[in-house]
Amino acid sequence: NSGPESAAGDGEEAGEERVKQEKKLSEIGLPQLRSIKDLHINVEGPYGVPLEYLRYEKIVMVAGGIGITPLHSCFRTLYGFAKAGLLPVTRIHLVWVTRNPLYFEMHRSTFDTVAADSLHTRFKFSFYCTEDEDFVRPPQSPGSPLPLPYTMGRPDLRKELIGLAAYGMHALVYASGPKSLQDECREHAAKGGVDFRSESFAI
Repeated sequence: NSGPESAAGDGEEAGEERVKQEKKLSEIGLPQLRSIKDLHINVEGPYGVPLEYLRYEKIVMVAGGIGITPLHSCFRTLYGFAKAGLLPVTRIHLVWVTRNPLYFEMHRSTFDTVAADSLHTRFKFSFYCTEDEDFVRPPQSPGSPLPLPYTMGRPDLRKELIGLAAYGMHALVYASGPKSLQDECREHAAKGGVDFRSESFAI
């Protein structure tokens, strides 16, 4: 019998079996694991086309606002590769523009580490703030580090990217942020004959 009543019965049995399995798992509990090797976790992602970083001799990342999220992750990952000797020649420059200079502190640990390392000649970062010059920074607590340096205004992307033309398709402009920023980066990349990649997001 394959009618609706049979299908409903099969569904109920499957549901009861799932409850039994979940109860059994809860009774076992994580403390029963002999070691962390007994714990198996499935992780999906990331999705999309991976960055083939070994293709490039120079990468300029341009982030606008919260567009820093994927670029910071990439910047930090490539820095780790370089420290391990897996990124022999690539030079990385991260350009980040935002409205509030306090945002630069979000990933301070990464930037402080890079600045203090000998690899800082290969890993460079530049910050720009479009906030009004009369922005008042909150009082700084004693012993806290000085704010990360930044330049008021918007970056001159033509100037930032013009040097990439000498590398041709061995250079990459990697943009993440508002569409206007991505379009400008795409235009400069096309004029310089260099590769271009962008990350889009929606709120």
